[in-house]
Amino acid sequence: MEKKWVKSAELAKHLNVSVSFLCNNRRHTEKSKVIPYSKLGRKVMYDIEVVDAFVAKNLAGDSSTVAE
Repeated sequence: MEKKWVKSAELAKHLNVSVSFLCNNRRHTEKSKVIPYSKLGRKVMYDIEVVDAFVAKNLAGDSSTVAE
């Protein structure tokens, strides 16, 4: 199974958020809520499958995102 690693700009488009949101998430968010990432040298990379699973898990318990 091949992983698909993407840079911040591509993930931001995928999640419909800004690159600065991802940067702030890495720096100022409590550890259990940080979107999973890896650093390769100075580059921040995201495994899109892991991020999608993380988002699905975290949104499942958030009733504020469910339309009424």
